Amino acid sequence: MKKLTIILLLLLALQAKSQIVTFAGSVGGWITEEELLSTKELEIKDLILGEYKGEILGFSISAEINGFIEQQNSNSAQIRPAQQQLLKNVLPGNRIFIEDIKVKYNGEVVRANVIVLRKDGPIAVFSDLSSYLNVSKLMQNPIIYIIPNHLSQDTANYTVTSFKIKSLQPDYYYILESNSNKLSPEMIDFAKNAIYDFNISEIIATDNNHFYKEKFKIKLADITIETQNTKIFRQKSQLLKAKKIDFIAPISDLKVTSFELYKKTKSGNENDDVITATGNIINIEMKKYINNLNIGQEIEFKLNCINQKGEKQEIYLSVRIF
Repeated sequence: MKKLTIILLLLLALQAKSQIVTFAGSVGGWITEEELLSTKELEIKDLILGEYKGEILGFSISAEINGFIEQQNSNSAQIRPAQQQLLKNVLPGNRIFIEDIKVKYNGEVVRANVIVLRKDGPIAVFSDLSSYLNVSKLMQNPIIYIIPNHLSQDTANYTVTSFKIKSLQPDYYYILESNSNKLSPEMIDFAKNAIYDFNISEIIATDNNHFYKEKFKIKLADITIETQNTKIFRQKSQLLKAKKIDFIAPISDLKVTSFELYKKTKSGNENDDVITATGNIINIEMKKYINNLNIGQEIEFKLNCINQKGEKQEIYLSVRIF
């Protein structure tokens, strides 16, 4: 009888872990605009039994809109009108984070998996096909290209006709414009001397397959250019494979003498505990901490560096796992 009880408890525990929350049947990845806007609620699926169980008590949806992160919440499994409007405003290529999902299962309220979606459609990129890149890579080939839809057949032949550089700095809002798909000399000078991250924004492209090109203009998602004090996105597998902090974020001509990882406690408070590493090597304790993090969570680093003149410099790095 005792063995039977233990087996039953193990089966219940296994079933609880097999519960996942889905959006349009997906737990993440590329999604078409039609799927994004036609989905009315989140669903729970059991990976073992294939049944839908449990009750979703609430969740949040956040995404980048016009260069800023917007968030809308729901107190049920239903996607509210404000959340639907947020999803409608997301440009192709931008990520959508569905998180803080609370599920009631067998009388217990638990936090479910994070869902990270990416809206399908034409995307503006530089030569390394990334929506996030650093200044040195930008300088290698400062031309914007268009890649087509990932999930559907796209016959359009888009060319970027104009864009802007926008830098939201503490003291002023800086804007430079280009009327082609190339960075102007002024833009290149600005990028080389930038202290803060900046966006390639208001990217407009036209479809060359149509004679009346003005009628077939599209607006594309921003490209974020990272300087040295930055927030970046990295896959968990990339972080676990990285041996040096330089592999996570190139630090140009600076030498890292030591760095710190600020842990978050269960209460969510930052800086309650710190892991310190000597030099630029990511140590085992840091790898263990990163391995236990979930998609959507962030890691805060402080890098102690020395420049070519021997001057000390601190860099703060925020990494979000996707």
